[in-house]
Amino acid sequence: MADLELKGLTFGINKKRIIEDVSFKVSEGELFVLCGPSGVGKTTILKLITGELIPDSGDILLNGISLLKVPMRKRGTVLVPQGNDLFPHLTVGKNAAFGLGARHIRGKEAEGVVKTYAEKCGIENLLGRYPSELSGGQQKLAAILRALVVEPSVLLLDEPFTGLDGELSRHMRELVLKLQKENGITIVMITHSKEDALYMGDHIGFLFEGRLEFTAPAADLFEKTGNPMVDGFLGEIVRMENGGYVFADKILKSITAG
Repeated sequence: MADLELKGLTFGINKKRIIEDVSFKVSEGELFVLCGPSGVGKTTILKLITGELIPDSGDILLNGISLLKVPMRKRGTVLVPQGNDLFPHLTVGKNAAFGLGARHIRGKEAEGVVKTYAEKCGIENLLGRYPSELSGGQQKLAAILRALVVEPSVLLLDEPFTGLDGELSRHMRELVLKLQKENGITIVMITHSKEDALYMGDHIGFLFEGRLEFTAPAADLFEKTGNPMVDGFLGEIVRMENGGYVFADKILKSITAG
């Protein structure tokens, strides 16, 4: 696994700035959440990390070594996109094994690796099914499985819980955290959900209009940060007697709905 650092990352298209001077560091085995409204450049940052996009300036370091001239396939970063991007003509097992072929891991050896990680993800019974035969949550798990089997240095998750109902979303969050802790995976996750950010993140960064406005440990965000944009985005966080939390705007919606 690895330390990841972004230093002064800037990127634009047709003279329009999308990302402006973004810097943050993710320590080995840490889950860093990049949070903010839709359309502010979060996915662009993930694509810059993988090498799908090239920054106009700045640097991306993995264990202190620049990735800017390293091809995508050799970076050790794997992105699970929001749409999952599974091959529809391949079973879950063959989808998962696809990336192993590039590492010359095939046949029984590849099947063994896929089975091991499928058991960790709890979907070993789905390996023979096709994506069209899976629920939305199962498709997301299959996409995460495909990413995990190649044992990336950094796992990148793009809105992994979008479109899932409450109970399934909670299950998925617990599973990702379990996999992260058991395997020491370094993860960068992006989300527009403040609930997912606070539940998942070791550290959280807030992106607004292409600029990283604030970063802090998740535990520090239960009090006002002093940053108007962050405090306005989070709103009031109410601590519960069981040690959990809920956002005040959710309470208000619940009361008015009732």
